[in-house]
Amino acid sequence: MIRLKRPECPQKLALEKAELTEVYKLKKSSVWKRTFITNPLQKMSNDKCCFCECKLGEEGKYMQVEHFHPKDVYEDEVVDWNNLLPICMRCNTHKGSHDTYVNEIIDPTVRNPPDHLYLSKYRLKGKDDLGELTVRILDLNDTEEISVPRFKIANAVVDKIEEALDLVELYNPETGNALEKARIVRKVRSILKQCTSKYVYSAVVATVVLSDHLYDELKSVLVNKDIWTSDMQTFEDIAKTLKLDIKP
Repeated sequence: MIRLKRPECPQKLALEKAELTEVYKLKKSSVWKRTFITNPLQKMSNDKCCFCECKLGEEGKYMQVEHFHPKDVYEDEVVDWNNLLPICMRCNTHKGSHDTYVNEIIDPTVRNPPDHLYLSKYRLKGKDDLGELTVRILDLNDTEEISVPRFKIANAVVDKIEEALDLVELYNPETGNALEKARIVRKVRSILKQCTSKYVYSAVVATVVLSDHLYDELKSVLVNKDIWTSDMQTFEDIAKTLKLDIKP
């Protein structure tokens, strides 16, 4: 889970909010299923579930609109912009009608998840009661649907670090050609981009990469051979904001 920046309320929603709310109260219809609502929400999360960071739009993972404070209890917030989040069906099912006013969980547009969560053996754990309840309510360590996919992705990135390190150690700045250097740059950029918010499970991937001693070694060699670039540093800086603490 990563921090999300909520954009301004869509103008059309601001204009129609009162009417949509009344329609919901009368008919209990899905008034939030409007493109002027769903499109900005999905863009806000980079097409990912706001909680588990799976890719929305894949089979069985189409986007649903999450009412952080449950609509059945707080009808006046049914299309309140600050109450809406993009979510996958799995997380939505687990959260259900959990009352977040009574027992708060993490709203990633309000709180910074790394303040409340840490990583232990690819499993998310709570640093505090808020983090623990969030993990439990959303079942964020669901082995089949979440833990295994993020483990595979993070492991694949670690393999890429080893491959990049082999390449850069063999590269001689004085005799190497532009193609060799470009291949190294592409591979390192690919690693670091997966640690940024546009990519699935970015919090876990950023944590694993930045905590790997081989990554430190890779960066050191890149710097010494004058291959480390400003955009690599930009990607790393973004990754640092997503990184979770690691505990045994």
